[in-house]
Amino acid sequence: MALSGKITGKNGTLRTGNATFASATEKKVKNWSFAQSGGVIDVTDSGSGDTREHVPQKRSTTTGSFTCFHLYGETEFTVNTEYEAHLVEDDTASDEVYWSGKIIITDRSQGTPIEGEDAVSVDYSFTATTGLTKTDNSAS
Repeated sequence: MALSGKITGKNGTLRTGNATFASATEKKVKNWSFAQSGGVIDVTDSGSGDTREHVPQKRSTTTGSFTCFHLYGETEFTVNTEYEAHLVEDDTASDEVYWSGKIIITDRSQGTPIEGEDAVSVDYSFTATTGLTKTDNSAS
């Protein structure tokens, strides 16, 4: 599935451990975005004349970012660790349209204290292991 531009949302969760069981650890995320990028392979040869010829690559990469609020003392996400993502496109409780799949955290910013709260706001970057799958239940 080809994506155009950046996909964004305001709600979601990441799970660690065995994500399919209730024993999984779940953490809410906010303000996420991701994009899919591909590429081309140059197949220009001596018969191409003055024009470069290209064919599409068969692989693409999905990368993105999200913000998460952590209470002081709470475990944060770990760089180079895989998580199960469930990223909702809107900020309602219905989860009508969401993206899901496995991601690996690739970068983490220093936490910013949230004024008046015992929490910090942390920004993370990720790469999807096999892309993210869209589920749209809004027409159901």
